[in-house]
Amino acid sequence: MPATHHQWGTRAFRKLLALYPQADKPPVTILISRGKPLAISGPGDGVQIALEAICAESAAKFLQPDLDDRLVHVTAHEYIHAQQSPALANAEHPTVLERSLVDPTAEVVPAGRFYRVVTKDGATVTGRLLNIDTYTVQMIDTKEQLRSFTKANLKESGFIASPMPSYKSTFNAQELADVVSYLVSLKGRATP
Repeated sequence: MPATHHQWGTRAFRKLLALYPQADKPPVTILISRGKPLAISGPGDGVQIALEAICAESAAKFLQPDLDDRLVHVTAHEYIHAQQSPALANAEHPTVLERSLVDPTAEVVPAGRFYRVVTKDGATVTGRLLNIDTYTVQMIDTKEQLRSFTKANLKESGFIASPMPSYKSTFNAQELADVVSYLVSLKGRATP
């Protein structure tokens, strides 16, 4: 497992800490256990990974085929859950909508993540990433225009935090429940 230790230290977690310096750094425990779940975590609990499950053929089929990469990616994924608000993580049945209001960056689908490029001439463009390859970056900017950039002409590029604010300290539990109920009641209604 020396390769995994090296990847933890250099690839996944240094990047996490560079993007989110205030991140908690909970302990990672590798459990010798059978079955599911593959891994669990939560604020203050650390990360627990089931060795037999992570080594299983099914995990190799659906996750990373390389065991070291698989272990790094699963641990990094669980580290994100360990960053979530304890109040939200301990709620009996928080909805995705409630989680989005309290911690908008907890889990963002790839199509909803914001990406920023800065060109060598200093222009900054922000939007949703559509595609990135060896030579180019394609995105939809904030004005809904398709933009394409050659990487050689960029000074920097990368994902940025969601512009959506957290409402964790704005609402108490009852107010949050009321807002969620109201937003759910709008489902299916046509917007003017």
